[in-house]
Amino acid sequence: MSRYTIRTESGHLLAYGWDRPLKEYFVQLLKTDEMMDKEEAETGKLARPEVFWIGNRTTITPLEGDEMNKRYTNEEIAEVLSRYEGVPEDHIELVRRGVPI
Repeated sequence: MSRYTIRTESGHLLAYGWDRPLKEYFVQLLKTDEMMDKEEAETGKLARPEVFWIGNRTTITPLEGDEMNKRYTNEEIAEVLSRYEGVPEDHIELVRRGVPI
């Protein structure tokens, strides 16, 4: 498995890569502990660590407005990655072409 992480401008952790055993790309946007603590204090409920967790075969938490079990295409995953500063352009292009990063 390859896994890369980037801290976003909003403070979230973006994790993405290629899961070799599952043969899929994945992208996760994760909350910080501070974000989760604040959410739990405001709602009184246990906060989920992910904002979204998507992949070609496995989607745990879809993008807002998408179906729960959506399987994202390489192009859709590349488009999500392109929204975040710091993701190398060559990683985005490899995802578009279906080459493991």
